Amino acid sequence: MTRVACVLGLLALTLGAGDMCVGAQQPDIGSARPWAEAPPSAAHVVIIDLEGTVTFGLAAAIKRQTNEALSLKPDLIIYRIDTYGGTADSALEIAGVIGGVDEPTTVAYIPENKKAISAGALIAMSCRQLVMGDGSKIGDCQPIVPTAEGITPAG
Repeated sequence: MTRVACVLGLLALTLGAGDMCVGAQQPDIGSARPWAEAPPSAAHVVIIDLEGTVTFGLAAAIKRQTNEALSLKPDLIIYRIDTYGGTADSALEIAGVIGGVDEPTTVAYIPENKKAISAGALIAMSCRQLVMGDGSKIGDCQPIVPTAEGITPAG
């Protein structure tokens, strides 16, 4: 069982085990699923995928999915992240949506060998907790701009 499976398993067990929703997906953490047999007081866990380039379209989707998740009254929302980043405006909008969630607890989950770079790092840090899989990466979130001299930090 990987460390991520252990962490998510312990998290799920701490909450009482889990019901997954929003896309009916479970995190890809191998065959170990410690929450498969939930006790009667099962926790309700929502997983929202945040993949690809961070754009205004993704920001709108994350806002809609977060609102849908909140209407389900979950015990935990997990944002499964795999991105190299994107536009700063979109990242700030997503971070504002996630950071504005008081209840339930929000978790950034970067799966094994995946990444949260640039805007993805900013978004991951807007969650209350961060879980990283083996070989996953989190990176710099300084804005950059293309110039005639190459990629330059925006300052």
